[in-house]
Amino acid sequence: AKGQSDTYGGRVGMLWAPSAQLITGLVVDYARAPATTSFYVPDCSCFVATKDTTEQVLIRPGLSYEYAEKSSIYVDYQHGRFRNSTGSLSTNWLLFGVEQRTVPWLYLRGGLADDFRGKASPTAGVGISPSEALSIDIAYQDDMFAQLHPEFGRSKLVAISLSLAF
Repeated sequence: AKGQSDTYGGRVGMLWAPSAQLITGLVVDYARAPATTSFYVPDCSCFVATKDTTEQVLIRPGLSYEYAEKSSIYVDYQHGRFRNSTGSLSTNWLLFGVEQRTVPWLYLRGGLADDFRGKASPTAGVGISPSEALSIDIAYQDDMFAQLHPEFGRSKLVAISLSLAF
């Protein structure tokens, strides 16, 4: 089988700060991915092409509260809807987290993602900012895609990112 897919999408968001410590926001994300898959059929000794388009809509409102200088707690809700010719999938997540600055250059993070179906996914991370221009983030999330257990089993995510500003 051979497949080709392109994704076209857009995202819009807005933030509002009712106070110096409280920020609320909303993000809406839409993506469309037309795909063509060609596969070999032994019965006719030929290739058959199928076309399908997957659409995705994500809506994510959230709140962040800075309880101490550069330390915050947040809560977001995310609703996602995915659809193509084979069916559709809806997801709902409640995301909660804390970021605590321990010293001016070190941040500790922890959180939880809950899918409202009894699947909770804990997260942990460290942020290192040795200068204004450099930051390093290391994150871990256990069982990130719990809804995909039947197909793929448990997942674990380790992410390392480097940001440079110039």
